[in-house]
Amino acid sequence: MLEYPGWSRAVAVEGWCARNAYQPLHVDWVADHFRVDRKTIYRDARQVGWHDVLHLIAAARLLHVAALIMESVPTVDRVASRLWFQSTAVLYHLVKRATGKTPSELRDAGAMLVTMAFWRARGRLG
Repeated sequence: MLEYPGWSRAVAVEGWCARNAYQPLHVDWVADHFRVDRKTIYRDARQVGWHDVLHLIAAARLLHVAALIMESVPTVDRVASRLWFQSTAVLYHLVKRATGKTPSELRDAGAMLVTMAFWRARGRLG
């Protein structure tokens, strides 16, 4: 088992999700990576300020969306495809629910600034 003293595993979970959210993540995959059970991963997410690990994963995915939007990836369809979203609609609803803006409005508003504000606010998805 990987050993993490105190909060360090919770912080590691947050960082790992942020780095790996360019692909769909599942709670079980996160738990397997850290060699703990699902309940522990949920507790870790709450420990670092997230409502639960699903909100953490969604926020991490949003960071990757914002990065591609800022790179001027030409269409929302291309962003959805590159980040392995099930459909463009799923991507659209994630962005709209999290930021109150459509993907194109997010680009116009400065996607990374909006997303970082959301990241700092934590847990507003849901």
